Amino acid sequence: MTEIIPVTPSTLLQPEPIDIIERLLQDKRSPNTRHAYQKDLRDFFNFLAQSPPTPELVAQFLSLPRFDAIAKVFKYKAWLMDKGLSEATVNRRLSAIKSMVRLAQNLGKCSWSLDHIKGEKVRQYRDTSGIARQDFKRVLENCDRSTLKGKRDYALLRLLWDNALRRGEIAQCNIQDFDAERRTLKIRGKGRGTEVEVVHLANSTVQALLAWLQARRELKVKSPLFV
Repeated sequence: MTEIIPVTPSTLLQPEPIDIIERLLQDKRSPNTRHAYQKDLRDFFNFLAQSPPTPELVAQFLSLPRFDAIAKVFKYKAWLMDKGLSEATVNRRLSAIKSMVRLAQNLGKCSWSLDHIKGEKVRQYRDTSGIARQDFKRVLENCDRSTLKGKRDYALLRLLWDNALRRGEIAQCNIQDFDAERRTLKIRGKGRGTEVEVVHLANSTVQALLAWLQARRELKVKSPLFV
């Protein structure tokens, strides 16, 4: 028989234990962002205590005196740089730690911040213009469109080139997002959650997508656009 525990004002007002990292990850809509934060925070606590970030371990870190906590983060930053990681990677990992501390502050679980810890200056690429049109045409010519794989690669490359889409945006597209009659494709971009953006396609891209889908013979409209 299940025991019924009466709810009294004293039990109702007791604070619930908070898993700071779990709360932080729940606040991120993008699966890629959640995965990156989870990986970066695991790396930090493995460096700090040779252990994954349990709620108890996170609470111990957040309860450290301000200068001790900051010293540990600076030591971690120096360790990352000694490993030869890129400035962008170092900054991303620091950002994950800062976000965790900022959330803990907002929840009343931490009395200090890491906002004054600066990231590394990212070196900019000198040329991000990409390859020339003639070079890309040579890439397209390498697609053997007599095969199913060649039809897929050709359609995928045309879509990437003509609309300058990200890999993640195309990976989230289903067949039903493609409208051949209107020459459009619905995409869900990074950081926009469930919001949909409609992009217009060149006729050559529409024809390439149709050729790929007709050869593939997939009847389920909720299936991924590319497999």
